[in-house]
Amino acid sequence: MRRLKLINKQKLFDALMHDTMEGVLKGYVFRDHFIPEVGLHQGSVKFCPMCFVDRTYYKLIWELALVTVCPNHGVLLIDHCPSCGKKLTFDQTSIRYCSCRFDFLSSRPTRVKPKETLLSSLLFKMTGEVISDFSRDTLDQNKLINLSMGELIKVMVFFSCYLPGKTESNKIKRFTRSDTNLSIHQTMIETFNIFMDWPKNFHAFLDSFEHKQRTDYFYLNQTYGINKYFGGFYRHFLNICNEIPNLEYLHAEFNSYLIKHWNGSTHQRMLTNINEKELLERRYLTMKETANYLGIDYSSVDHEIEKGILTAKVIPGKNRRISRILILTSTVLTYKKVLEESYTLKKASELLGVNAYTLKSLVRHNVICPFQGPNFDNYGKWKFLNKDISDLLFRLDDSITQKNPQSLFVLSGTNIKKIKTSLSYGEIFREVLNGNLHPTGKIEGIGLQSYVFDKEDLEQLFKQDDEKMA
Repeated sequence: MRRLKLINKQKLFDALMHDTMEGVLKGYVFRDHFIPEVGLHQGSVKFCPMCFVDRTYYKLIWELALVTVCPNHGVLLIDHCPSCGKKLTFDQTSIRYCSCRFDFLSSRPTRVKPKETLLSSLLFKMTGEVISDFSRDTLDQNKLINLSMGELIKVMVFFSCYLPGKTESNKIKRFTRSDTNLSIHQTMIETFNIFMDWPKNFHAFLDSFEHKQRTDYFYLNQTYGINKYFGGFYRHFLNICNEIPNLEYLHAEFNSYLIKHWNGSTHQRMLTNINEKELLERRYLTMKETANYLGIDYSSVDHEIEKGILTAKVIPGKNRRISRILILTSTVLTYKKVLEESYTLKKASELLGVNAYTLKSLVRHNVICPFQGPNFDNYGKWKFLNKDISDLLFRLDDSITQKNPQSLFVLSGTNIKKIKTSLSYGEIFREVLNGNLHPTGKIEGIGLQSYVFDKEDLEQLFKQDDEKMA
């Protein structure tokens, strides 16, 4: 094999690799590994000159497009003569010398960082080659290690087509004769990095689609949704995940990304088995999901959006489609917590020691402000916050004026009826909060029933009211 021009390249492949078909992919079998044709380097011969120093022979694994460096020496494989710049091919008269008589053993190859050797190291490891401790320890934590060589090549080539800055098409791009080893190396570094620091880098890769300028047919013919956002990537991604069983984790992480970060249109019909926990990890919820989760109707959701309690965004409809409203999940969770900590009309009445009618009187005269209510925000049920009830009682405690009245009076509905006055329960306590009437102390009782007043002070207040009415 020292004089490579004596043998045709195709015959060399037929001798060392077995031509085969796997599914609909044409490829070769190399050391019991299926190599899809797309993973072969079409452009030129490439090799490690430092390996030639040890032993002048051509390693067949160098023919793989994804093997761009020598893991043993940490250098970039050369595919051009360092002297004349000529592309190296199988038509070379010598494996050691260029046609310009440059000796490849005297080359000074480009050294690369250890992390840039990982993909080539993984391919070397699959063929039984010894790799460095750094590569072995790092790759053991990488999920790609569970793939076969053919599967790894398909995954790498697929993702390389959708890197930021790449122009998408309907077909998976093959490496061509114009692709140099350096250009493939740079592409593969970026592609392999997607699977490092899992899943952070994978999510960053998916984030990049937001700013991509896409021209593929599958993108241009969608009005909204996942296909519009991810273009042809989504369709091809599902296909490759279905083809390769070991990519279940990749599909699951993609679904997880959609749940947590998706800010486009509804997609839940594309996902399966979404439980409540996963639902609430999503960035946005639809109107229907929000209403169901909070146990309220659509009009109530609209009211909370108008009040600023729920934060929403509107996705304009296209081609006569109606606009969609998405609600920020974090505001839904906050609102849900507030609802759970709020009291019904009955419970709030019990805490204040009054009946429901009296509590409504307090609401009408702004003694206490409800969180929700029919006459407040058109919500069907009354809701009161514990904080508002506590604040009211604190203000009443703070208004107590210590003195020794001759006659004490407890403001209950029954006692007020015994006194001829036009003031309602709510109006009397409004005067307390305004500072025109002061409790003189507290007795054992519940809520407002624990406050006692000087009867003379009350009579004076009632007299003033009568004078106003006269």
